[in-house]
Amino acid sequence: MPRDHSAGRLLVVDDDSATLRICDTLLRKEGYRVAVACSAAEARHIVAVEGTAAFAAVLSDFRMPTEDGLSLLSHLRSIDPSLSTILMTAEGEKDLVAQAMREGVNSYVDKPFAPKAVRDAVLAAVAATHRQRQLRHDASSARAVAATQRLLLGREAAKLGGRLRLSSRAHARAGGDFASVFGLGDDRFVVFVTDVSGHDLRAAYHSVYLQGVARGLLAEGADLVQVFTHLNRLLLDEWNTRGRIELSLAACAVAIDLRAQTSQLINCGLPCPRFSNNEGWSDVTSENGSSPLGWFDELPVMVSRPFAHGRLQFWSDGLDDLAERLGVSPLALNHRLQDEPSVLDLLPISAADDIIAASLDLSPSGSSPAGFPLIAESYSKPARDRIDDIQRYYEHSLRLALPTLAETTMVDALLCLREGLLNALDHGCGDDPAVLATVQVAFAPASQSLLLCISDTGAGHQFDLGNHEVAAACDLLTSHRGLIMMKNLSQNFTITSGGSRVTMEIPVALES
Repeated sequence: MPRDHSAGRLLVVDDDSATLRICDTLLRKEGYRVAVACSAAEARHIVAVEGTAAFAAVLSDFRMPTEDGLSLLSHLRSIDPSLSTILMTAEGEKDLVAQAMREGVNSYVDKPFAPKAVRDAVLAAVAATHRQRQLRHDASSARAVAATQRLLLGREAAKLGGRLRLSSRAHARAGGDFASVFGLGDDRFVVFVTDVSGHDLRAAYHSVYLQGVARGLLAEGADLVQVFTHLNRLLLDEWNTRGRIELSLAACAVAIDLRAQTSQLINCGLPCPRFSNNEGWSDVTSENGSSPLGWFDELPVMVSRPFAHGRLQFWSDGLDDLAERLGVSPLALNHRLQDEPSVLDLLPISAADDIIAASLDLSPSGSSPAGFPLIAESYSKPARDRIDDIQRYYEHSLRLALPTLAETTMVDALLCLREGLLNALDHGCGDDPAVLATVQVAFAPASQSLLLCISDTGAGHQFDLGNHEVAAACDLLTSHRGLIMMKNLSQNFTITSGGSRVTMEIPVALES
């Protein structure tokens, strides 16, 4: 009886009729269907008529008149690289065997051959053909799914008339990260981002299925809590039974009302979205999410909050992971992705997970936010010992977000950020670990400038910087010279909140 994984049709080629009869009998006993050819020309004709897909492997003698077996097998593999081939050679022809292996022949059999050697070689060759053809089929299916995903993402983004900018990249050809937009009418809509466990076609299918469930629930008037509760129960009851997590879903949904300027947010397992105002200052106190859906019965509380005109940015954990390995801000990476999605092909490190990233414009119709957030980080006093690493982080982030930024602008920005952070850590934070210094950087394309903001939650200070600057110039005072330097490097320089907040604007020069 034939082995299940060896079922298939074989082509045996040899100019010796006795060898053909022996191979035909031997292989038919193993359950194979066999076609024979007495020359390379006859074999080419058979394949031309029936196609390479009709055969699971080809076994050919080397020494034949007119055309040898190696030439024939090379020709067949050029037509169909998934077709496994076996060369029969005289014993001891080591140079020929080495050449055959280099040209892609799967294996060889010495003549005169032992039946077991032929059986083993054919068994392995047929299995390899089946494996390669399955991979080729999977790759073709993955390309089709990936093309569908890209088409759907483009349509989802178009629903908001340019407000939503989406960028995605599957770790394999198709993946489990996806975003959808559900319109609720009257400037109200829901943006729903999901990350299904896995990076294959199965994950892509599950992602589309679960998004479809969410779409149906929202269409029936369910709120976000009801949608997430239903999805969680579906996973727990139908997939993750007996205490095993077979499928999980990291998901974040934001319901936006543009007229009321309010949002409702629920997040399970994805990085927390970032709201930024019109200037580009990002909310770094976003509420943390919970574990992905399908793990536990409990769900996080939905958070309702107002928002200012600006942007909402969100992404899957694949972007967080890539940003960490690159040593850059995820905000900077997200900004570059929205401008140039192909940047992922240019990075020195490849993404290890699916990525989906989005930027949603929350401004009134006909306008757009002035600033794009690039960096938003908070630090306590011990961060002072890492100031050189932090400066490199800022530099890498700015170079990624704004690749044509001139070196003069980079130096000015880094000097201001370094000195401003040190000043906030030393004078604002003191030794209290609960007091934090926050550094933010935004890019304002209209004015072609970098906006810097350094703030802390300390008590601040009370003095007149202008008078101090004059006194320092006359008497060579050493205190607060960092503030003086930042003011001189900035086009606009402002101290507010009792001295605990410094904002700067640095004109951007771009290299050609």
